Amino acid sequence: MRYFLDTNIILDFVFDSRKNHRGSRLMIKEISIRDTKKEFWIDRDSISTIDYILRKEHMRTEVVREIIKNFKIANSINILEESINISQANKLDYEDVVKVKTAEDVKAVMFITEDKKLLKAQCFSITLEDTNSILIKFGYEKNLIGEFIKKTKRELRREINEKYAKLIKEADEGSVYIIMERMQDELKKLDETV
Repeated sequence: MRYFLDTNIILDFVFDSRKNHRGSRLMIKEISIRDTKKEFWIDRDSISTIDYILRKEHMRTEVVREIIKNFKIANSINILEESINISQANKLDYEDVVKVKTAEDVKAVMFITEDKKLLKAQCFSITLEDTNSILIKFGYEKNLIGEFIKKTKRELRREINEKYAKLIKEADEGSVYIIMERMQDELKKLDETV
């Protein structure tokens, strides 16, 4: 599957001084383990931005080469006009919309970003996720000092059972069967992914 990474995810990955460094590294590692056919994509403009920031930190040459070697680079031109319209209609930054539309254009299954405003946008057909939500789906939680720790399967099963027990308790008689099916589906997905 194709995963499109926003520039902020790559910068988090590269710079250990950034707040989301550990989370980004862990998220990319987990996707790599779970999806052996994964492709990580970025757009051409991200390379320029990353290069500029790395140059300021005197890290440029080798890091940019590694990025180019390990990531697919998208260069979509046919989405520029549509991106203008979407950005104006939804009050979003044009460059962010271009990235998301490029991700859709390369048929990525997910656009991963830490941009809170972009994550709230409802105008795209692609799934928008942040590092935390992906790691939570993979069974991680943040401890008291903000580091990600792996939950046990038993803890995850207990949380799912508690969540659905509450829903069943509050549901009318006709909805109980549907809620129970959803719970079984979620438990099955847990068994398949964790």
